[in-house]
Amino acid sequence: KASRGRGVVGQVVDKSGAPVVGASVVLAKQLLGDGKNVTINVGKGITESFAMKTMKTDSLGRFVFKGVGKTEMLIIADHPEKGRSLPQAVVLETKAASLELVLKPFGRLVGKVVLDGTPAPGIAVIVTPKSVQKQNLVVKTASDGAYSLERVPEGEHRVLAMSGGGTS
Repeated sequence: KASRGRGVVGQVVDKSGAPVVGASVVLAKQLLGDGKNVTINVGKGITESFAMKTMKTDSLGRFVFKGVGKTEMLIIADHPEKGRSLPQAVVLETKAASLELVLKPFGRLVGKVVLDGTPAPGIAVIVTPKSVQKQNLVVKTASDGAYSLERVPEGEHRVLAMSGGGTS
């Protein structure tokens, strides 16, 4: 049975260029994770609105998504030991898009949110790679205002703290 729509094909490699077997690849309109995971369960309706597709790479590190619509998407790869790629925008044209996703080592981002000199508990901290706007990693601050995001790919990121009343 043939799938309608365009395709996205490519390969996941490590920083030395070697193919990565068994990497998770996610294709979606938007990505929302918590650092540990590329995606988090935000409910069926939201997940469907993101048009999310996932798969594992084959024995040569390859992936193939078929039946992808015409809208701009993001793609990201993740492997528990070898790292995570930065998300890439995929603009689908008349032919299949072919990509190479390079896994980068994991980093950790820690900090503390204070408001008027006092630790701010329960504040959402949103981390977004500077290269792409539609991939967010979100955690909440602890009672002492501290936060920690694990498994953040190396690279430049924006950090935003947001409470019910706005951002800081």
